[in-house]
Amino acid sequence: MRAIPHLRRKLPKPRPGKGLPLLFALLSFSGACQLAEPPCDDSDPSCTLLGKWILRESLSCRYTGEWKLWGSTVPNGGSLTSTVIASMLYASDDAIYAAGEATLAGNDAGMILKSVDEGKSWSVEFTYQPSPGNTVFFTDIVEAPDGTLIATGIANPDGSNSEAFVATRPPGQSFSLAASYERLDPNDSQSLDSYVDSSGLHLAGNASDGTNAGTILDATAPYTTLQPRVFYNEPLYPDTIFSTIIGDSSGSLVAGIATDSSNYVIFLGRVDEVGTYSQIFREPIACCQGNPSLHDPNAIIPLFGDRYLISVTPGTGPADLRPQVWNVSTSSYSVITLWDATGAVVRLQQHGNRIVATSLIATPSATTGTPQVSISDDFGLTFRNSFSPDTDGIVLNDSPDSALPKIGTYALPDGSLLMPVPLDSALDANEPSHIYRLGCL
Repeated sequence: MRAIPHLRRKLPKPRPGKGLPLLFALLSFSGACQLAEPPCDDSDPSCTLLGKWILRESLSCRYTGEWKLWGSTVPNGGSLTSTVIASMLYASDDAIYAAGEATLAGNDAGMILKSVDEGKSWSVEFTYQPSPGNTVFFTDIVEAPDGTLIATGIANPDGSNSEAFVATRPPGQSFSLAASYERLDPNDSQSLDSYVDSSGLHLAGNASDGTNAGTILDATAPYTTLQPRVFYNEPLYPDTIFSTIIGDSSGSLVAGIATDSSNYVIFLGRVDEVGTYSQIFREPIACCQGNPSLHDPNAIIPLFGDRYLISVTPGTGPADLRPQVWNVSTSSYSVITLWDATGAVVRLQQHGNRIVATSLIATPSATTGTPQVSISDDFGLTFRNSFSPDTDGIVLNDSPDSALPKIGTYALPDGSLLMPVPLDSALDANEPSHIYRLGCL
């Protein structure tokens, strides 16, 4: 069974631009394409005026400019250091919320920060530290159709095992713990990714009764009870984790990794509303470098028909660890390697009609890793470099052999992108996350 990883020592998934619907249909492999907006459900957050505005702006963005240092999470008015951002949300109140992990009074704390100036400066919105000295962190933050902010994460409240948990902030109120879930004490349960729609909140991760099972937990407003929809064990490799999830017309799409402790397989499947799993894609990979969660798929981006993009990092050590994007279907797959040296994909996201991959790259001057951003203008067929390794001498605050800091890209209403970068203590003793910004043009 896999150990529950620390946030700065794990790679949950990250996400294809949560809340923005699929905006295009690829008509043929020859490159002919057109944009097509799917039917819009007014209860979907992406169909709000704010969501439509961000959508319109990002569709026109080319992202060909230079990334600029924009802000920092320290100072934050709350004595938080070692801030690591797992997820960002531009909410309907025109503020940005960043969820992740920090150090508070010498111990781990789940952290939610707030910015009202587009990410330049930050203040503490909420901290969660149920048991000082034990692991706790947020993995995602989303907004429900009624404006409730929902942050999901993993905590070890009693020092014996990890649990999935949910914190909520209804409109006009403050954040508070709403729900937690463990399948069978003292085994671990965790929430790695989530989405929310008109039917409720949906969390993906794993829940163990001695063997990890890929798990979806569902909750309806006010999100005080988490109900398991499925416990899935891959037939040949029973130790299974759902590392990423998105909504689908007939339920949820999930991707993850499964193992029998010596063999590893990447998979993509669909879980319907009553919990029946059906396989779309499955392929063995070479694994592992450090914690196996380093290699988990962290995004699903539907393309057209039965084709999808997923992010994968195969490799058994530094010599063959590679950040890759796979174009998969029920019958075939192709691979794009984003960097032909030691590295791993941290996030794969969709912004308008661009696909953006954020990777951690190990270089001689940044052995603990440095960020790289790759952008695709052709729906994942090719990628161009946008943010080069070793830019500004950035050294990230963990090493690729034990896992990944959380870096990714998030859209503002004008279509520009923000990227949080957690710095190593050799650069700043407070280990802040610096915020970089890339303009729309």
